[in-house]
Amino acid sequence: MTTGRQKQTPVTTLQNRNKMGKHHDYTEAVKACIDDRYIRKSLTEIALEFGHKPENFLVTFKRKYRDIFDKRNSKRKKLGLKGGKHGPSPRSKQKYLPALQLLQTVNITMEQAAKMTGVPHKGTLAHIYKFHKELVVTPRKKRKEAGQTPNLRYKEPKPEMEKYYEEAILLISSHPEISIRQVAIRTGLVEHSLRWYLSRWHQDLLDKRLKWKQWKKGQKHSKVPKNKLTVEIT
Repeated sequence: MTTGRQKQTPVTTLQNRNKMGKHHDYTEAVKACIDDRYIRKSLTEIALEFGHKPENFLVTFKRKYRDIFDKRNSKRKKLGLKGGKHGPSPRSKQKYLPALQLLQTVNITMEQAAKMTGVPHKGTLAHIYKFHKELVVTPRKKRKEAGQTPNLRYKEPKPEMEKYYEEAILLISSHPEISIRQVAIRTGLVEHSLRWYLSRWHQDLLDKRLKWKQWKKGQKHSKVPKNKLTVEIT
């Protein structure tokens, strides 16, 4: 009976790593990177084929599977396949040129551009993610174009919200002596929501009210007290 260490194949090594880490969802994609049938495909194409975000997959693959990454690159080099740093090949450049021109001139999705120009959707995605990232419309970019801040809050209140609080805002701006609670009662609003609205969109009104209160308090203390009758004891 011989005891010895079991020979580690690329697949068993991959399984062991996945037991230790949290990257089991990339297993099939990494196996594809080892497979010679996928050697001519870029990492971006492989990531998209297995339903992963190319950026996330590339970062994890380079960091956690560096040895596989290096072996794959050396294999591709021997086959004369160029990496992403050298830019797209003339063939793929010509292939996806109509789709790129459409995306740069018309407001359509990448899927629509691929369909209209007769090129594969996943191939178009891979080409754009790899060589034309400026055309990728991210959710952050969409929010920015819609006038939203990155944390999904609008830069100004919606028209329906302005209308809802309109009467209360008029009362507060013209009558600083009335408390916010009284304004809420008069206008039929919830005090808590009114305070939130003011702090979110009308901080200037709250500042003015505070200054007015401070001024009123100062006026009250600055009044000259009436002369009291004093009795002189002799």
